[in-house]
Amino acid sequence: MATYPSGVYSPRTKENKEGVVYEAAEKTTLFAEDVVKDDDEIVAVETELGTNPKGAKADVKTRLDDVDTAIGTKISKTIAGELDAMDAKGSLVDNDNFLIEDSANSDSKKKTIWSTIKSVLKTYFDTLYLALAGGTLTGNIIFGENTELILDPILSADGKYCGITEAGDSSEALVFGDLCFYDVSADQWTKVDANVSAGYNKKLGMCVLAAAGEEDPTKMLLYGKIRADAAFPNLTVGAAVYMAETAGDVVVVQPTTADVCIRIIGFANTVNELFFNPSNDYIIHV
Repeated sequence: MATYPSGVYSPRTKENKEGVVYEAAEKTTLFAEDVVKDDDEIVAVETELGTNPKGAKADVKTRLDDVDTAIGTKISKTIAGELDAMDAKGSLVDNDNFLIEDSANSDSKKKTIWSTIKSVLKTYFDTLYLALAGGTLTGNIIFGENTELILDPILSADGKYCGITEAGDSSEALVFGDLCFYDVSADQWTKVDANVSAGYNKKLGMCVLAAAGEEDPTKMLLYGKIRADAAFPNLTVGAAVYMAETAGDVVVVQPTTADVCIRIIGFANTVNELFFNPSNDYIIHV
């Protein structure tokens, strides 16, 4: 007699009568083997279910229905909670997790983090567009109405600059803030002065990359702002700044020496900061 669910069924041993041999093809005779197989199946099912398959419910069906409902509710609440959390997320941090669907298998997901996504996006956009950290522009930029190219409002310290530059080679040792001219014959930048000799009336630049000596690489500011506390005299705010009679220097008082060039190279924003915009015009003092 079965005792389930109080206990798992323990069937008694069954055997065929003496002389009876089991024949699988025989359909009208019940052999011990047939009964034993049924007993084994019952024991296997009861063992799998355990002795309390309905739990505290009225029956197994009710319990399974309740479990199904509970799982659905739990999943729904979890997903809703995750969505609420995403809505409330003010910003992303590097270790935030993302699930990405595998394009080859929509049932498969890949896990990644925000720092990896940022890195991939940066590489992608740097390849397509000019990188924020710098690069070579290969197309035209059109400024629309009311758009601006804005210079840094205040240069923070000695040795800072902002504007249009040009790279080249030097003809001599140069320091930051030296006023130079481009020597076409030598294809080099060299310090310039107001004396009527080579350079006073040529293309001017302000050194923003020091050079140790001849043929060293340098860089010249052609237009923009430069702060050179060590190289400049105290500038007069709002007033013109001139090419000096000493090579590489600038002065705040226009030269008065006879036969010397008077050429404005910009205007003072502060006592240390120069708006470098050299004039194309000059005069020779008489």
